[in-house]
Amino acid sequence: MNREEFDQLFDQAFDEAAHSSQLVPDPGPSWARIQKKLARRAAIKRRLKLVPYIAASFLLGAYLFGTPAVTTAFKPVIEAVATIKDGVLEMTIGQPKASGTLPKTAPPPGIAEDGGSNKTDGQDLSYRSTTPIRHDTLKAAAKHLNFALPSIGHVPESFTLTEIISYRHQDSNKGDQLSLLYERESGESGLYRISIRKLEKDQRMKLSSDDPDIESEMTTINGYEAFLQITNEGYASLQYFANDLLVNIFGILDQEVIMEIGSNIQWR
Repeated sequence: MNREEFDQLFDQAFDEAAHSSQLVPDPGPSWARIQKKLARRAAIKRRLKLVPYIAASFLLGAYLFGTPAVTTAFKPVIEAVATIKDGVLEMTIGQPKASGTLPKTAPPPGIAEDGGSNKTDGQDLSYRSTTPIRHDTLKAAAKHLNFALPSIGHVPESFTLTEIISYRHQDSNKGDQLSLLYERESGESGLYRISIRKLEKDQRMKLSSDDPDIESEMTTINGYEAFLQITNEGYASLQYFANDLLVNIFGILDQEVIMEIGSNIQWR
């Protein structure tokens, strides 16, 4: 899988959710051909099972850090996701004791969710656009972030870091998010991403799943509780909070490899 296919999984996931279609067999083809089509379709569905959870994570990022246009586009999706119950998927933004659903309306202009002011120089900070900044090295990226970078002590064999991007609010001097993309040096299929995002006060996210096609479990990474998800098709996600930082590792990895990556991220 190349980077373009990796990115297209998000579009495919939403298409899968938005359209319900059935495979109608042609009386002409043999039963073997029909079985092959059904098996292929089932494999695609299993492959996409985990993607909405990861997409939801990025949608949350758009909600917290996006421009007004992006936020307006994604907010209804997040509200819908946030109201799903019975362990399918739950997302919360706000104080831990607050309701698990998002408010239908934004706070009054100039008032943050905690009752404080969210204006600086007359600007409403509830909708702040972000600027992506590409870097050649982690050392260079560290100068543009408002949190200390961890030591990433393990990169699987044949993988190399190919993309370093920090995201900065246009009204801030330093960024709140870092995205690292790792791809195979030989050009073979396979890649994974590490995303680190600093959450503002009283912002939380919770993901859970009871889908039988996704193996989900709670584990521990360097003393932090972590949420591990693995699909039958080889996709894996490992997420945890390191104090006020949300760490997300996602890619085409097996359990042993993704756990080794996570365990070797050392926070100073």
